[in-house]
Amino acid sequence: MKRILAALLMFLALSVQAAPQASGPQECAAFGDMSLVASAFSRQKVDKTLTFAAMREIYSGGMSDERVVKIMSLIVDAAYLDAARELLPSNFAGIVLGTCMNHRGNMDAILGTDA
Repeated sequence: MKRILAALLMFLALSVQAAPQASGPQECAAFGDMSLVASAFSRQKVDKTLTFAAMREIYSGGMSDERVVKIMSLIVDAAYLDAARELLPSNFAGIVLGTCMNHRGNMDAILGTDA
């Protein structure tokens, strides 16, 4: 029974994939900037779909690959959480940037995982 439980837990752990990661400090800075914009739009109660569309327009130059778009989507989702709306946009952006830089591009702690 313990082996079955251990195998099940192993399977569940392996079935959850980490969210995409930033490829380096420059991307972390860009994601921090995106967080500032998303948070400001969220605090102004701009529709989330409109925020994402505007951000795709703003950041279209060189940042249009699927991985970056997924991270952008996760940033927008995080900015629209009630807890994030309590933060000033600069504080939210600082948390995203700091997490990205301190964890070598891994922002799972604040953006969650992509199941």
